Amino acid sequence: MPSPETFHVQKAPLRPLLVKELWEILGGRALWTMLILMCPLVGYSFFQAVSLYGEASAAGLQSPVLASSLSPLDGILVPTLGASYVAVTLLFPFVAIRVTLSAESQPCPVMCTATAFRVLISP
Repeated sequence: MPSPETFHVQKAPLRPLLVKELWEILGGRALWTMLILMCPLVGYSFFQAVSLYGEASAAGLQSPVLASSLSPLDGILVPTLGASYVAVTLLFPFVAIRVTLSAESQPCPVMCTATAFRVLISP
């Protein structure tokens, strides 16, 4: 006969760990340096995309088929987000390295993170 009591496994709270990690990333200088370096790149990409889309739109005035195929999403948003993707791909590893090195220099956060990680993965 089965036991009327069921066994419930309590999940470890994930929110405090995520808040701690976000606080470390947002509080560090590496993220803000990356964002300052990204601003000119993304801004220039947006400027170029608007310029090229404007030239294509001017050519589209003479050809209705070309005008119907122009899309602001493809002409402006995709190049701008592409520039931010490239910048994040190249610069974000430096933010991760900085956060990792700062966590290694302080023994308590490393121990807290390791303990929280063990709690999360323990059965």
